[in-house]
Amino acid sequence: MTPPRGYNPIAWNCLVSGCFNYHRHFDIEVFAQCFPRGIAMTDLDGFVELNGHFLITEFKERAADLKDGQRRAFEALTRLSDHITVIVVRCEYKSSEVYSFRAIKDGVTGNWRDCNFDQLVTFIGRWAARVDGIREAA
Repeated sequence: MTPPRGYNPIAWNCLVSGCFNYHRHFDIEVFAQCFPRGIAMTDLDGFVELNGHFLITEFKERAADLKDGQRRAFEALTRLSDHITVIVVRCEYKSSEVYSFRAIKDGVTGNWRDCNFDQLVTFIGRWAARVDGIREAA
């Protein structure tokens, strides 16, 4: 089977080359010294732009949620534009099993919605289809 266009797997085998985070992930914690009041950078697990619309995905362990600062940052970011959506997904990292997700849109964090992997793919696919049909006036 041919992978779909845009398929972009991480080309790293931890069993062969060691821990990806240790060898290939920049340690953003070094920037903690730059910010006041214990504020720190966060990483993004997924980010895509389509026709000027942005979808950010943040994956968390099954029962985990965003840290308060991370939630506030995403709420502030999505208040800037109705073209920005963040989804937080509860999952099992190793198996890619999905349990639930919540959206952050227009500065508001929605409720958790139970879903499985296929339902999440459908949600993201519908988001993409909707924004792909939107063409900004030049």
